[in-house]
Amino acid sequence: MAKMLVAGIPNSDESRIRHICKSWNLPDLPDEIVSVKDILDIPPVLVEHSPDLVVIHHLDDLSRLQNLCHFMHQQSDTANIPLVIYKPAPERYEEYHPFLNTCLFGFLPGCEEEMSFIYQIIGAIRFSRLNRARAKVKSQLHEFKAEQNLLMSIVAHDLKSPLNRVLGLIELMPRVGPLNEEQKKIGAMIDTVIASGQKLIEDILTINAYESHLEPIQPVEITLSTFMSEIFSTFEQNAQAKEIKMALSVDAGAMLLTDPDSLQRIIDNLLSNALKFSESGTEINVEVKKLPGKTKFIVKDQGPGISKQDQKKMFKKFQTLSAKPTAGENSTGLGLSIIKALVEKLQGEIKLKSRLGEGSAFTVVIPDWDATTVQPNRA
Repeated sequence: MAKMLVAGIPNSDESRIRHICKSWNLPDLPDEIVSVKDILDIPPVLVEHSPDLVVIHHLDDLSRLQNLCHFMHQQSDTANIPLVIYKPAPERYEEYHPFLNTCLFGFLPGCEEEMSFIYQIIGAIRFSRLNRARAKVKSQLHEFKAEQNLLMSIVAHDLKSPLNRVLGLIELMPRVGPLNEEQKKIGAMIDTVIASGQKLIEDILTINAYESHLEPIQPVEITLSTFMSEIFSTFEQNAQAKEIKMALSVDAGAMLLTDPDSLQRIIDNLLSNALKFSESGTEINVEVKKLPGKTKFIVKDQGPGISKQDQKKMFKKFQTLSAKPTAGENSTGLGLSIIKALVEKLQGEIKLKSRLGEGSAFTVVIPDWDATTVQPNRA
């Protein structure tokens, strides 16, 4: 069953078209043809009948075609309906070409060329059905993703409360009476487990927010030397505890217009991973280089490296890689996927250079945010 809407077609041609479709009786030829006299009558009929194909006679006034294409393209119910022009004058093909980027599917020969006419109609209708099926699947996937993100957010938020209650009870234990060494040890282990659970919940909520586009870009012009030094200071204690040397090099006077919260989370995760998988006595080097219109961040460690097989899946959520933290640190399997999501949010790119036994070097390139479309703050 197929439906076609024709507009402005001469009566004799329309009768011939109806005869061809009826006499050939092919599955993909329209068995219902709705006719209107003028292109201006198309919009309400489109909404009411939802045809598989719209055929209009060639127009002298292209502004009317432009208005129709705009209407069809803006409506979700009509955006995937192909529009073809019947018997266009060959010398006007070039004038029609700009409309091929919207809803205009192509051109239809006169019904006198019967076989060519039939093939073109069938092709357009099959294209219409394929487009509609693809749009339906895309819509269903979008709904499923939205429901999945909502469920993840609800579950993560609901898990916070019991963990916080357990943590509160642990903090109350010393008030009941003095704890012996074994009890203190068990309490510390419980604290570690709760902290790991809280980190997992935080990571789930973070990547859910980024993938759902819940956190808008807040561009600020930042001084990179100050910005990076402040981040580095938060890792000094962990680095000293593992006897790992950290070195930072930032181009003098380098500035970057970007979302500082997202950038900080990227650098935090890269440094956290570098420390987590590095042995005592090794080094972590970070370079920040200002390039025209963008900034390059390089985080290089002397850890175990990442295998080719692991590199294929490292940016996927909840992936456990071959390398293990060197001091028993917890890993949620979300760190690199969060980094990837944030880099894409900032319209940047991330690359890895790594070989087993030779460490890893992550390179993140972040472009300057488009200052013509935002009014940046300064920090």
